[in-house]
Amino acid sequence: PLSGCTVGCRARGNFRHEGTKPLVGDMVTVQYDDSSYSSLPDGTTIPHENAAGLMIAEVLPRRNSLIRPPLANLDVMLVVTAAASPAPDIPTMDKLLCILAYNHILPLIIIGKAELNPSVAEELRCVYTRAGYPTFVLSCKTGEGTDALARALPSFIAGKTTAVAGASGVGKSTLLNTVFPSLSLTTGYTHNFNRYYPKPLSVILSRWVASFVSTHPFPVYTKGRFTSTYVRHYSQKNPIFALSK
Repeated sequence: PLSGCTVGCRARGNFRHEGTKPLVGDMVTVQYDDSSYSSLPDGTTIPHENAAGLMIAEVLPRRNSLIRPPLANLDVMLVVTAAASPAPDIPTMDKLLCILAYNHILPLIIIGKAELNPSVAEELRCVYTRAGYPTFVLSCKTGEGTDALARALPSFIAGKTTAVAGASGVGKSTLLNTVFPSLSLTTGYTHNFNRYYPKPLSVILSRWVASFVSTHPFPVYTKGRFTSTYVRHYSQKNPIFALSK
């Protein structure tokens, strides 16, 4: 009865004792009972807002998982850096690329703020392209390269679970707002002393697909508390949910 619904769930108490922590991207089994939903006069079934009777009973085996950002079952990650302001942190970026390779996650490298230092942006593009990584150079301020990225992304992320990662201030939210305007993510700004307001380390790119789910049928996740779940396939025999954090 809850097929296609977004619901809130509590995690089973034993998870804490077992050392199990649900992650964004987890596929889980969910237990529910008749108190978990109501039926409207027109026959529509809606879940109760207080998540009564709904419980995450099991975290299904993961294809992969990351510690930072804490994500699971990823196919693709957009690794975002900036040509300047802040300066690119190459060692940290390379470390992340190694972690992604170990976990069989495809990285797409995006070098933003190209207008601030075009020579550095081009140098990074050459280095990572020669290393075999799909690499894009762009400027959200001038629009340079954004159309090319928007055209290329579907071939990489359609039907995939995709995340975005990068240091604070590199322009992750601005990038997503530029490529996917319907997201309307909050963006930060820089101080005169190159200090940045903190923003989430990762944003689950799949969020934008909510309005395109018929042509891009993959899970929608949000970052925050365990408050909602986008159900791809659900039945009492096959109660598989995509967990949101």
